[in-house]
Amino acid sequence: MTIHDEFADLQVAQDEYEAARTTIVNYIEDTSMARARLAAEGHLRQIFTVLSAEMALAGSLGQIDVVRRLGEMAETIMHAEATLHVKETEDYRRHFGEGVRSDSDTALRET
Repeated sequence: MTIHDEFADLQVAQDEYEAARTTIVNYIEDTSMARARLAAEGHLRQIFTVLSAEMALAGSLGQIDVVRRLGEMAETIMHAEATLHVKETEDYRRHFGEGVRSDSDTALRET
Protein backbone atom coordinates (compact mmCIF):
# COMPACT_ATOMS: atom_id res chain seq x y z
CA MET A 1 0.00 0.00 0.00
CA THR A 2 1.42 3.35 -1.03
CA ILE A 3 1.28 6.60 0.87
CA HIS A 4 -1.28 7.83 -1.67
CA ASP A 5 -3.52 4.79 -0.92
CA GLU A 6 -3.20 5.36 2.82
CA PHE A 7 -4.15 9.03 2.39
CA ALA A 8 -7.14 8.04 0.26
CA ASP A 9 -8.27 5.52 2.91
CA LEU A 10 -7.91 8.18 5.60
CA GLN A 11 -9.92 10.65 3.52
CA VAL A 12 -12.70 8.07 2.98
CA ALA A 13 -12.82 7.38 6.73
CA GLN A 14 -12.99 11.11 7.50
CA ASP A 15 -15.74 11.62 4.91
CA GLU A 16 -17.77 8.73 6.35
CA TYR A 17 -17.35 10.11 9.86
CA GLU A 18 -18.51 13.58 8.81
CA ALA A 19 -21.47 12.13 6.89
CA ALA A 20 -22.52 10.13 9.97
CA ARG A 21 -22.30 13.23 12.18
CA THR A 22 -24.27 15.28 9.68
CA THR A 23 -26.98 12.60 9.63
CA ILE A 24 -27.19 12.68 13.43
CA VAL A 25 -27.35 16.48 13.54
CA ASN A 26 -30.08 16.57 10.88
CA TYR A 27 -32.08 13.97 12.79
CA ILE A 28 -31.79 15.92 16.05
CA GLU A 29 -32.80 19.16 14.34
CA ASP A 30 -35.84 17.54 12.71
CA THR A 31 -37.03 15.79 15.86
CA SER A 32 -36.48 18.84 18.05
CA MET A 33 -38.63 20.90 15.68
CA ALA A 34 -41.31 18.20 15.85
CA ARG A 35 -41.20 18.28 19.66
CA ALA A 36 -41.47 22.07 19.62
CA ARG A 37 -44.53 21.87 17.33
CA LEU A 38 -46.08 19.27 19.62
CA ALA A 39 -45.51 21.49 22.64
CA ALA A 40 -47.02 24.46 20.78
CA GLU A 41 -50.01 22.70 19.27
CA GLY A 42 -50.54 19.53 21.27
CA HIS A 43 -52.72 18.71 24.23
CA LEU A 44 -51.50 19.13 27.79
CA ARG A 45 -50.50 15.46 28.03
CA GLN A 46 -48.34 15.85 24.91
CA ILE A 47 -46.70 18.93 26.39
CA PHE A 48 -45.81 16.92 29.49
CA THR A 49 -44.43 14.15 27.30
CA VAL A 50 -42.15 16.65 25.54
CA LEU A 51 -41.05 18.16 28.87
CA SER A 52 -40.38 14.71 30.26
CA ALA A 53 -38.20 13.81 27.27
CA GLU A 54 -36.27 17.07 27.60
CA MET A 55 -35.83 16.47 31.33
CA ALA A 56 -34.51 12.96 30.70
CA LEU A 57 -31.98 14.27 28.19
CA ALA A 58 -30.85 17.11 30.46
CA GLY A 59 -30.60 14.72 33.41
CA SER A 60 -28.50 12.26 31.44
CA LEU A 61 -26.12 15.12 30.64
CA GLY A 62 -25.95 16.19 34.29
CA GLN A 63 -27.74 19.49 33.64
CA ILE A 64 -29.63 19.59 36.91
CA ASP A 65 -30.45 23.30 36.61
CA VAL A 66 -32.13 22.61 33.26
CA VAL A 67 -34.12 19.74 34.80
CA ARG A 68 -35.26 22.06 37.60
CA ARG A 69 -36.26 24.77 35.12
CA LEU A 70 -38.22 22.29 33.01
CA GLY A 71 -39.99 21.11 36.16
CA GLU A 72 -40.92 24.72 36.91
CA MET A 73 -42.25 25.04 33.37
CA ALA A 74 -44.41 21.95 33.90
CA GLU A 75 -45.78 23.40 37.12
CA THR A 76 -46.50 26.72 35.40
CA ILE A 77 -48.40 25.12 32.52
CA MET A 78 -50.43 22.98 34.96
CA HIS A 79 -51.42 26.07 36.93
CA ALA A 80 -52.18 28.05 33.76
CA GLU A 81 -54.36 25.23 32.40
CA ALA A 82 -56.30 25.02 35.67
CA THR A 83 -56.77 28.79 35.73
CA LEU A 84 -57.98 28.74 32.12
CA HIS A 85 -60.47 25.98 32.96
CA VAL A 86 -61.86 27.99 35.87
CA LYS A 87 -62.10 31.20 33.84
CA GLU A 88 -63.79 29.42 30.93
CA THR A 89 -66.30 27.86 33.34
CA GLU A 90 -67.02 31.22 34.97
CA ASP A 91 -67.39 32.89 31.58
CA TYR A 92 -69.77 30.18 30.37
CA ARG A 93 -71.89 30.51 33.48
CA ARG A 94 -72.00 34.30 33.20
CA HIS A 95 -73.20 34.09 29.62
CA PHE A 96 -75.88 31.52 30.41
CA GLY A 97 -77.06 32.99 33.72
CA GLU A 98 -75.70 30.38 36.10
CA GLY A 99 -73.84 31.34 39.23
CA VAL A 100 -70.21 30.37 39.74
CA ARG A 101 -69.99 27.19 41.78
CA SER A 102 -67.37 26.42 44.37
CA ASP A 103 -66.04 23.37 42.47
CA SER A 104 -64.61 25.74 39.81
CA ASP A 105 -62.70 27.55 42.47
CA THR A 106 -61.56 24.24 43.95
CA ALA A 107 -59.95 23.16 40.64
CA LEU A 108 -57.69 26.20 40.75
CA ARG A 109 -56.79 25.81 44.41
CA GLU A 110 -55.76 22.17 44.00
CA THR A 111 -52.86 23.00 41.63
